[in-house]
Amino acid sequence: MTKSANSKTPLLALALAAAGSLLAMAHPAAAEVTKLASVTIITPDDVKILALSEGQPRLYDSNPLRVIEKVRADLAGAQFTAIPQRIINQYQIRVDASGVLYTFGGKSRTSPTRAEFLGENDSRWVQDNGAVEGKNLVACFRRTVAAGEIISVHGFELELAASSISTATTLTAPLRLAPVAANAAPSRQIEPLLEPCLDAILAPLEQNPYMPRVAVEKLQATLGAGLVTAKTAARQQAYQCAIAVCEALTSGMDERAQTRAAAEASGLLPSVSNGASIVKTSPLHGRDAGGAAEAIRRKQMDERNYADNHARALSNFMESSAYKAWVARSATLRENAMSLYAKLVQLESAEPFPETGAAGTTSPANPVPGDGQPLRAASTPVQTPDGQIQISSAIWQGPQPSQSIDVTQRIRELLDSGVTGVTVDSKALSAGRDPAPNETKRLIITYKVKGTEQTATWTEGHTLELNRFNGSGR
Repeated sequence: MTKSANSKTPLLALALAAAGSLLAMAHPAAAEVTKLASVTIITPDDVKILALSEGQPRLYDSNPLRVIEKVRADLAGAQFTAIPQRIINQYQIRVDASGVLYTFGGKSRTSPTRAEFLGENDSRWVQDNGAVEGKNLVACFRRTVAAGEIISVHGFELELAASSISTATTLTAPLRLAPVAANAAPSRQIEPLLEPCLDAILAPLEQNPYMPRVAVEKLQATLGAGLVTAKTAARQQAYQCAIAVCEALTSGMDERAQTRAAAEASGLLPSVSNGASIVKTSPLHGRDAGGAAEAIRRKQMDERNYADNHARALSNFMESSAYKAWVARSATLRENAMSLYAKLVQLESAEPFPETGAAGTTSPANPVPGDGQPLRAASTPVQTPDGQIQISSAIWQGPQPSQSIDVTQRIRELLDSGVTGVTVDSKALSAGRDPAPNETKRLIITYKVKGTEQTATWTEGHTLELNRFNGSGR
């Protein structure tokens, strides 16, 4: 029986290799992408962000220590998440720069299915065993990702590899703005992006917020087209000033990214890691118990020292001249952008643009919000011909679709009560019932405007301003 199994092994290897070749031919574009992505993650686990190279600790509390044994050349310079052993790791991932993302994991007795491991878009992951190697490391996948994507993965002793990895407590998805009429005033088109861009530029340098560069660049292209078709000198000046506002926002975000990268490269800004709660995952049972107790205690002390040193380094960074210089510089960037925006508003007053918000459009000053973006109050609610917005459904949902509560009736009750706004949380929406404890949730409302179905999303903790739905239908 053993001989028979061994004789089949080469055939299996050949079959897997052939399947991989066919997959590469079927997806040539994916094979061509070699640049690694940059990501921000949230995870409940104690991870360290380390350089991906041979000898680095993969399972940093294991005994004997499990390390990265081999790294393929195209992953040189990457970072990865070093993790505790023997746990199911969970990650929510926001892609900050497009490229290739890798995930690799260990062997468990109850391995999840591919869909459970890689999420609902598991078909977009390509198996790539051999990219990273180590003892008991049995699966490696890669995926070409685009900036702004939000991805969830989980698995036994699961790790990530990317060009750069940052951690956060919440993830904010890209803005989803409602369509804007072509003849809308440039200031009205810029307004939904102004605050998110400035918030990103002014955020503490040790944080890594989402920066909506692509949205600003697309808007700048649209404004450029408006400049070409503008028929009067006053309109041309307004469009030129609006383009200057976009350039100020883009250059501010780029300067922030460059400053942060320089601080990390110089060692001033410590690598983000949250270490320190090793006690929860120490091997206190099974074959590693007893004799490994002293090693465990030493590792716990190492973790506490690591956390202390990291906090000290971050404090030193915030007192450094580079950090203080950026604080002053970011304030100047904000003033420049706002002065240009104020000039734009003045130029538009010389020859006002027509008010928009006609049939089928939403005023650009009142965008349909994306994750993390509170809805702004509408001076005039968008209405159907009978004066109503029809609420179709409202779902209070965690990271997974299965973690959800239908709160449609609750939203209708709030609308009937005359309340103008409510904080998006479990207390207000579901009488304290939490569909995903200790995880970031969002409210998803689907509604119809003039027969066209639309969806808007609010992240937990933001304000749902109900006056947008004044006169809504039930």
